[in-house]
Amino acid sequence: MSPYAKDSETKTLALLEEALAQKSSWSPPAQVLDQLQAAAAGDVQELLGHLQARGAEYAQDAQKKLRARGETEAKAMRHILETQKTHIAQTAVRYEKEDQRGLFPELEEERRQLEDNKRYWSKRLAMLDQELKTEPERVAEVYQVKAQRVEPVGLVYLWPVTG
Repeated sequence: MSPYAKDSETKTLALLEEALAQKSSWSPPAQVLDQLQAAAAGDVQELLGHLQARGAEYAQDAQKKLRARGETEAKAMRHILETQKTHIAQTAVRYEKEDQRGLFPELEEERRQLEDNKRYWSKRLAMLDQELKTEPERVAEVYQVKAQRVEPVGLVYLWPVTG
């Protein structure tokens, strides 16, 4: 027994989906079903090496796509963090230039809030420096494959309706 080539497999899967979608009461004769059921375990064992090889191909392709996605997401995270850092730094500089203390003494509450904001901005800028070192890598790492396995979950025999 040998597996289909990938293009034949795609066509066969399309035929299988089409056949499963049709509501037919036809079934192969009982003798044929018995023979297929008796052969199933051996057929799976015979195809297992091919299945593992095909699974490795698909896994390699999936890992490549996941790695690319991880790099894209890491780059986006870096951009987000850099944008936040730039925005906070510009805001802090803008308010640092404006000495608000003597302008409106009746707005003490707002002045205190501004001082709280300035302290937060300073802390957040330090946090962003650290996050720029760790977060893009952490995001990319999420897309790394940690384990893989190939395990047969079923077997389909295609049998012509004509018998």
